[in-house]
Amino acid sequence: MALEIDLSINENAKGVLYNTTNSCNIQLSRKHYLAQDSEKGAIDNLPHSTVDEASIQFAHKWSSSYGRRPIFLVSFAIYTAFTLGCAFAPNWPVFLFFRFLQGCGAAAPQTVSNGLFSDIYPDLKQRGRAVTILGLTSNVGPLFGPIISGFVSSRRWNRQFWVVLAMAGVNWPMLLFMQETFAPVIQAHETGLQEARKVPNSKDLFLLLLRPVRITAEPLVFFTDLFILYQYIIFFLYFGLYPLVFRDTYNMAPGVSALMFLGTGVGAVLAIFIFLAWERYHSRAVQQGRAWAQREEYRRLPLACLGGPLFAISEFWLGWAARPSIHWIVPALSGIPLGIGIDLTFMALNNYLTDAYGIYSASATASSVVTRNILASIIIPLCTYPLYHNLGGLCCLMIPIPFVFLRWGTTLRARSPFCRQLNG
Repeated sequence: MALEIDLSINENAKGVLYNTTNSCNIQLSRKHYLAQDSEKGAIDNLPHSTVDEASIQFAHKWSSSYGRRPIFLVSFAIYTAFTLGCAFAPNWPVFLFFRFLQGCGAAAPQTVSNGLFSDIYPDLKQRGRAVTILGLTSNVGPLFGPIISGFVSSRRWNRQFWVVLAMAGVNWPMLLFMQETFAPVIQAHETGLQEARKVPNSKDLFLLLLRPVRITAEPLVFFTDLFILYQYIIFFLYFGLYPLVFRDTYNMAPGVSALMFLGTGVGAVLAIFIFLAWERYHSRAVQQGRAWAQREEYRRLPLACLGGPLFAISEFWLGWAARPSIHWIVPALSGIPLGIGIDLTFMALNNYLTDAYGIYSASATASSVVTRNILASIIIPLCTYPLYHNLGGLCCLMIPIPFVFLRWGTTLRARSPFCRQLNG
């Protein structure tokens, strides 16, 4: 199953890297097209998140009916085709429309990957490591996007598409040899039954599409979505904040200021070692029969209890240190606790939901991704400046969430209809 793991991780990394590479260079693209037709700037704010939400719901629904492999094949084909289309788009509206559809292809792996790992790994330790690496690509990929875009597209804006298209080409051979992992579909093929391949009726379709909405109402999923949503918003606000800090305050060139994101990447790598160290400590405690280690909540959540405060500390650090009288390395180093904090929180909560909801983890993940895309698209444009002034204070309000799960998570899981169905 190594091929499926590599492909899932590569697809997710490719999607997030592309989105940040292209979004960081969108102004160059806009200038290129609007120089030819200055009246085409009215659709600059095409609602990508609405299409991403539809794509996520579609991917979740079809992966539950037809398996994981068709979703990867179809979404990757859409992604590849419209990445090529962006490079040849004749005008600005067509360019935005192609990006609009390309986002559909890039969104699907975010929903299906957790379900794929749940299929492959019944062992929670191995599954946790796979989901951890997947989370690393989601958070480290965007850090390299601005750097690649800045150096590759400095003269010709569309070179970034050729770089990403080459990355897609590397993934295609692995994709074509990928095997199905979803147990009901595999069993249907083995027994000669075709129920899993039948087109569901309207009622089944409605229930499948409604499942991520229903699962969002559960406290474990709702507050996890809330915490990850906040970190997602702040993480991407930093792509606008860092140029403000390091170009304006320290007079750095654009390419050099983009290198300041590397501190966050270092923190993300350190988070992996912290994750592995905790996993080893927890496994040893389980073997020794310690009472606390027998509770499922202690497998993942202590990492989020560490990551939340580190994330808040990094925001206060950057806000207090970014001034001309203080050397630039001091605010740049704030990226290290930021990277550790966001990765530990994301990995711990994502793993916790995957463990708790099992075969329904794709629905829980779809809920999280849809929440991030829809609400972030509303909050970021409307609340950018207030958030800049209140980053650390708002994050402090989120810190208790994993502690509450640690204390009452067992009770919340026992009351969950989805968890009861798995355990029954």
